Amino acid sequence: MNTNHINEINDLFKELKGYGDNYLSNIGKGESNLPPRCKDIIKTEIPSKLVEFFPDDTYKIKGSIGIGRITKRPWITIIDKKVAKSAKQGVYLVLLFSKDLTKIYFSLAQ
Repeated sequence: MNTNHINEINDLFKELKGYGDNYLSNIGKGESNLPPRCKDIIKTEIPSKLVEFFPDDTYKIKGSIGIGRITKRPWITIIDKKVAKSAKQGVYLVLLFSKDLTKIYFSLAQ
């Protein structure tokens, strides 16, 4: 396990916290209201770093801030491809962010 990689993920979580007030004030509005960097951290940056721990040949990792409109709770799912095909079925891991992006909950979901 690469300690530097863990530090990079931690730095992304810290950076994301800086967008908390902006995120909170834009819940329910269109995705274009968020700074591109905020969206990128959730949808691309963190998921791409998690691949080191959850290889993409076995797991599907996806981040979301909502579809069209900004969700109250952005999330990143980690789905074992042998167990489930999407977050709509089966059991999977999820990183669930608080509305203001200051907390992260790691949970087993169904």
